Amino acid sequence: MTAVLSAMLENGHIPAHSAVVQIDDIPRLQEPEILAALRAHSDVAADQFVLANSKQTDWPLAAMAEQLQCRQKFKQKLPQFLDKDVLCTAESFEQSSSWYCAQHKAALFDVGSMLDLCGGLGVDSMAFAAAGFSVSYNDIDPLKAEMFKWNTQQLDMPINTIINKDAFDCLNEIDAVDYIFIDPSRRSEGKRQRAIQQFQPDLAALKPLLHEKAQRLILKLAPQTNLSEIQELFPGIQHGRFISLDGEAKECLIDIDLRVEQGRVQREAHCLRRDGSNAIVKQPASEEIEWAEEAQRYMYIPDPSVVLAGLSASLSQFVNLRVLSSSHVDVTNANAIALTGDSYCQFFPGRVFEVIAQQELSRKSVNRYLRQADINQAHVWRCQSKASVADLRKMLGLKDGGDNSCLVLGLADGRQWFIHARRC
Repeated sequence: MTAVLSAMLENGHIPAHSAVVQIDDIPRLQEPEILAALRAHSDVAADQFVLANSKQTDWPLAAMAEQLQCRQKFKQKLPQFLDKDVLCTAESFEQSSSWYCAQHKAALFDVGSMLDLCGGLGVDSMAFAAAGFSVSYNDIDPLKAEMFKWNTQQLDMPINTIINKDAFDCLNEIDAVDYIFIDPSRRSEGKRQRAIQQFQPDLAALKPLLHEKAQRLILKLAPQTNLSEIQELFPGIQHGRFISLDGEAKECLIDIDLRVEQGRVQREAHCLRRDGSNAIVKQPASEEIEWAEEAQRYMYIPDPSVVLAGLSASLSQFVNLRVLSSSHVDVTNANAIALTGDSYCQFFPGRVFEVIAQQELSRKSVNRYLRQADINQAHVWRCQSKASVADLRKMLGLKDGGDNSCLVLGLADGRQWFIHARRC
């Protein structure tokens, strides 16, 4: 039995960055017998599937187990893959966009011709193609390109060209397009890389070819991306869109006009919800804010895309809120922030709490309050507090969960503030 299978049986899953499926496995995985077995075991855990079929020595068990592991995660992230004989790897699945986010991105641009230079699993390529774009897909990895070719056939997805080349060779050989979409690899030696100089392919080296081959460049980067760093290399940035899905930060989508020497960056936060209650927060003409000395009737914690886009000030103006606590005196640079106001905003992009009680943080007095209120379980949230959530929970003697929330905030005047609230 292979080391990968042994590790899977021990841990119950295949690690996301394990090299399991190989290019030689593809023809076997496409055989009717193997596809039928995968469909028949669609609800079986991957490790249990391996144990139950250990005598099938002619089956590519490790590769099949990886397919099952991916398929069982399709419902939320890639519902269009459900009940289809698609193939993928744990790594490409983990790194791909969700179908909901991909569709949203495709709707942001006028239809035209596009090259997806680092296509991966190809979810973004498929979403743009479904929206009417003429899409060419490229990936340097022959396994990913072969899987993408098979998957587009299973999904009846119209893709113009499928290419398997180095980024430089691909750009040298293709005709000019309206857009080039790049989701560069941001991992090296198993670690996430933040600096643009460490991305693959090398964007600085590609720059002359990008200008030659396209009018617009769309970069898909990590949600913590520093736009100023990207603007040094590509000064024509038009939009920096920070995208979250159901309260989880997903990516930063950067729209660059390669025809201009200097752009005016418009920061936006796209707070997406699978239920369709999306919100888009844009950069205001003015970013003046007001500070509060204590919580009012409601507490507001902005969606992470709003915070990452530096648009908390814009949001506070939009719904007439004040800043109660911020991890940075300049809220555009804050990575955590709490707002407060007297009125309830039903469609606020983020979490909303109704304040029940508040006081200065003192272990003795807060513990007395929690005993009197019969609270021994709560969700703990912090902003501008030196103590970790785990330490605060221990200090307050609280188990995680329940209907109550306890917020510990550092105020602008240096006080540590405790707030008991309930999620609206």
